[in-house]
Amino acid sequence: VVEAPSELPFEIKDNPGEGTMTLTREYQGEKIIVTVDKPDLFDYAAKDEGKYVQFALSGIIRKKYEEPQLEFDAKVDADEITINSLNVWDRYSSDIWLEEPFF
Repeated sequence: VVEAPSELPFEIKDNPGEGTMTLTREYQGEKIIVTVDKPDLFDYAAKDEGKYVQFALSGIIRKKYEEPQLEFDAKVDADEITINSLNVWDRYSSDIWLEEPFF
């Protein structure tokens, strides 16, 4: 088990049985929640062979619980972050205000 650096600004919660970790923090009045898929042991073996480890993450950013929130899904590897989807939506409405990356 590796401990997180003390300067990491997130609270880390392991989700046993789900293969994920949840990172949370408050930043300038906004709540940030990031769910990270934990790479499996096969990925660590690949890293030792000079291959890159990839993992997925998703996140939610919102100012207040009742306000619209930003959600994203991304893939991270050694030298690149790829955003797969980006949505802004109101949790009390079925309307999605912005969907998919426009870049």
